[in-house]
Amino acid sequence: MREWLASEQGKKVVSLVGSVLLTFVVSLAAIYGYDIGVVQPQGARLSASIATQGTAINTLLNDLGIESPSGNIGAQSLGGGIVCKAGSTNCVTSKYGRSIAIYSDNGSTVKFKVDGATGNTNINGGGALTVYSDGGSTYAFKVDGATGNRWVSGLESANPTTARLMALSDGGVITPTQSYHDLLASGTATVTLASTANFTEGTLVTLINASSGTVVIQDSGNAVLAGNWTGGQYDVLRLRAVGARWIELGRSDN
Repeated sequence: MREWLASEQGKKVVSLVGSVLLTFVVSLAAIYGYDIGVVQPQGARLSASIATQGTAINTLLNDLGIESPSGNIGAQSLGGGIVCKAGSTNCVTSKYGRSIAIYSDNGSTVKFKVDGATGNTNINGGGALTVYSDGGSTYAFKVDGATGNRWVSGLESANPTTARLMALSDGGVITPTQSYHDLLASGTATVTLASTANFTEGTLVTLINASSGTVVIQDSGNAVLAGNWTGGQYDVLRLRAVGARWIELGRSDN
């Protein structure tokens, strides 16, 4: 008997009987309401788990309005950041008017936000917005959150709200930095004009006396005027940059 069980025919019979017995036990357990679990090999379980989690992550990102093209987005294990992989087209895309926000804490202090409904970009706490033309050393565009100054490929433009105001003192020099300035004088301020070094040929500049004082711009040096300009409140002087000089285009006595 022992020799027959060890034979190939005996092994097949034992295997068949075992299969039938296992099927009978499983069926009986199911009839009585027991849950039967089949344990996969460890490698197969790990592959299935990764595939399931990957599908869940992509579903979550899509629900949040973030596209996740294959291989384009990866989450860092430290810091929870989003990394654009090589070959990325749109690293992060927000849909359905959803906003993108970056916090400096666990979710109450916004440092950077793009409003999905209006398209407005908000930078809080004096931070700067910088767009680089390379890996992070050459900026193409920058807005300084502390001063409001702007740079485009190395060309600086001051905050238009504060830089347009120019307080003058008697004997001082007007150095235009933008195309429009409000002049402020206490009493009478007699001044001269600086050169056109900050401007390209043909640039127009308008000067307005926004104070109750009197501004006198002398017709000398870098200024080519129709005589000295004596501006009372709300009077206007219009200039054009020609070479290193400011040429008067007109004046208004308001």
